[in-house]
Amino acid sequence: MRIWTTRFDPARRAELEAFARTVSLPMFHRQQGLRGVLFAANGDHFATVTFWEGHEAIRKLEQESVDYADAVRRITLTGLLVGEQRVEVLEVVGGDSPLTITAI
Repeated sequence: MRIWTTRFDPARRAELEAFARTVSLPMFHRQQGLRGVLFAANGDHFATVTFWEGHEAIRKLEQESVDYADAVRRITLTGLLVGEQRVEVLEVVGGDSPLTITAI
């Protein structure tokens, strides 16, 4: 599981959500090894949580995907993000969820 968090201008929340829906979501769907993606917001905090087949798929996203690099460049140019972004990668070790996350 890869969690990307950032802060943003709450007055531009609709714009950020539109970017996530129209740019980020299709880009993630084109990545090999993706199992699911969620976007979440609260106040001025935004998170993208992605689920992957394994660490190698995450490495390929971050280091090899031209598509991902372009999405990062585009979101940076919008001026939507405030402050630093943070990425955390965790291994899913169990749990239960009412969400059904299937292979894409």
